[in-house]
Amino acid sequence: MLRRPLESAQERPFSVLLFDEIEKAHPKVLDKFLQILEDGRLTDGRGQTAYFSQCLIIFTSNTGAEQVRSLLEEREELSFSQLEAHFTRAVEEKFREIGRPEIYGRLKPGVVVFDMLRHEHVVRIADRLLLQLAESVRERHRVELVPDQGSLHPWITERMADPGHQAYGGRQIRNELELVRSAVVRHLLAHRPEPGTRIRVGVGADGTLWVAPDDAAPLMSEGDV
Repeated sequence: MLRRPLESAQERPFSVLLFDEIEKAHPKVLDKFLQILEDGRLTDGRGQTAYFSQCLIIFTSNTGAEQVRSLLEEREELSFSQLEAHFTRAVEEKFREIGRPEIYGRLKPGVVVFDMLRHEHVVRIADRLLLQLAESVRERHRVELVPDQGSLHPWITERMADPGHQAYGGRQIRNELELVRSAVVRHLLAHRPEPGTRIRVGVGADGTLWVAPDDAAPLMSEGDV
């Protein structure tokens, strides 16, 4: 596992090394991590030493994420300070559980907790994914797709407010917008709009997705949400 990072540090000492989900690493690998954190260098079986003092090393962990859903169900709103305290405590407990508190002791000053998806984050991610959908429709069908943000923004934020959906992070936004993509595809296949025309996609008051010509009111339902 560490062969490639070792070679990278030898060849390019000014590097960024990312180790994903460190808590799942084999105990022998954790020993190597500890040596790197303690001495700033690592020697392989051939006697070649790599120095990590100029490297930026990033360890990631999902520890504590599985409890976020229950935390959201217990509170109307979860502040970042509460979230930060939860993950910091969870990571420390995890390293104690696997018998490696000394590794956490060296990582603790540099632990960074990422915030959960807030309303503004959901909207911005959704807009980017909708833009990608519009570009795909333009390239494949030469049809202009206009997302109705006034109805889509409240719809996606309401769906992402569900604690079960929030637990899956940004990937769930893509999953939810698959409903929009499917509605658009059905409309394109059913109506075969002429190249250069413009269509709009949005959500009705009853929560139903609609796709219609841009110069018309929502004329049809494209599937229940």
